[in-house]
Amino acid sequence: KHGALGYGLLNASIGAGAVIGAVSLPRVRARLSSDQIIAAASVVFVLTLLVMAFIHQTALVVAVLFLGGFAWTSTTSTFNIAVQTCAPAWVQARLLGAYQMTFQAGMAIGSAVWGAVAERWSTPAALTVAAAGLLAGLPLARRYRVITGNLADLSSAAALARSDPSVVVPLRPEDGPVLISIRYHIDPAQTQEFVSAIHELKSVRLRDGAMRWGLFHDASDPTRFVENFLVESWAEYLRQRKRLTVSDLAVRDKVHAFHQGEGNPRISRFIYTPTNNRNAV
Repeated sequence: KHGALGYGLLNASIGAGAVIGAVSLPRVRARLSSDQIIAAASVVFVLTLLVMAFIHQTALVVAVLFLGGFAWTSTTSTFNIAVQTCAPAWVQARLLGAYQMTFQAGMAIGSAVWGAVAERWSTPAALTVAAAGLLAGLPLARRYRVITGNLADLSSAAALARSDPSVVVPLRPEDGPVLISIRYHIDPAQTQEFVSAIHELKSVRLRDGAMRWGLFHDASDPTRFVENFLVESWAEYLRQRKRLTVSDLAVRDKVHAFHQGEGNPRISRFIYTPTNNRNAV
């Protein structure tokens, strides 16, 4: 009806809303949680889509698109912040890249589906389907929260951890795999609590680069447990130690608190040694 000028006005409206949303987001975040922002923005988007589908009053559509732009920026910024605050510094770039790839893939697939629905039925039908999809996703926000509880302390604890292990065998960075074996002596009455605590440590080991992890109980000594995990190379093992966060250190210290032997649990490091098949036993 309004041609290129009207289309430009609609784009300007949603763009202005996006800019105002970016400027206002710090104040919004001070009053609402991340999940509340996303839920509110989803409701605003539903209303925006329905107004665009069924109402043709230019002034109202422009006003609603302004709110839609505000909601759009609030949502994307909140997701970006959540991704960056839930991962330690050493993996943030990779995690953000994976998130952006997933986000863009969703945009591409959603655009194709939206276009197919609009071509098969009509533009209002496609807008209504999009609104219905957002409404259907709202209950999931109650179950799958963006950020739950208090954020873990993801600052580096490399300076608080022990120094690099001393070795007498000459090692190259690419040597490996490396088997790390840690021996614990615990009170048999605390076995269940120990196993539960070390299960949390398992997640830390695997996340930081371990390929395999296992906990073994000495059949001849009920007080003795051995934690084993396998790392790809000596260089990767040293990197794993530097990836330790303050939160990870607290998990490790919780496990070590069960140890009743003298000093800290004993750590042994084994480097894989290739064997000639003809001489193998």
